[in-house]
Amino acid sequence: MQLSSKSFQAVLIPRAQQASRPRILHVQQYSGSCAPVQERVHCYKCFVSTHEHYYTQAFYNVMAKGVEDQEACLPGRPLGHTLRELESHSLKSCDDGQGTVRLSHAHCLLLLCNFCVEGGCGVRNWVLHPLMSQPPKVFTLQLAWQTDNESKLDIKAALVGLREGLDLADVYLGIAMVAFNTMYAVWSVIMVNTT
Repeated sequence: MQLSSKSFQAVLIPRAQQASRPRILHVQQYSGSCAPVQERVHCYKCFVSTHEHYYTQAFYNVMAKGVEDQEACLPGRPLGHTLRELESHSLKSCDDGQGTVRLSHAHCLLLLCNFCVEGGCGVRNWVLHPLMSQPPKVFTLQLAWQTDNESKLDIKAALVGLREGLDLADVYLGIAMVAFNTMYAVWSVIMVNTT
């Protein structure tokens, strides 16, 4: 059964307008379009993990300008690599004292406990985002624009950076590519005016 353009819009526009309402999240969780994610900072210097948070990600938010800039610097790069590169610019310091000790050598125990008591060593590290279960059935990528009135050229430049395929194993840590199908294809692009 094929939907006409008008009936397709009649279905999608009300759903897009209500996307920010919490009840939609429950529908997405049951339909398999949400991803349970752990966010943490693992310090390469003192081996402490801090800033640990668990949440359910309904969509992956990325700045359109970042996608555009990455495409200008490294044209043709896979979308997953672009998203991972943009995430790597988000740094947090090892400093909140809420970490759990991660040992690489047993003789470091005393040194690491001192860092935990003092609240970490203060070194800035990448924020890691491992996926906590199997990949979602539907992966939603949301482009965030700098203004409400982007030029056609800026929109085109950002959309050129999007690819027809995405390997989710390039975006999240901890996905066993052998156990799960991590390849996603673009199914639709929806532009919504929220004003």
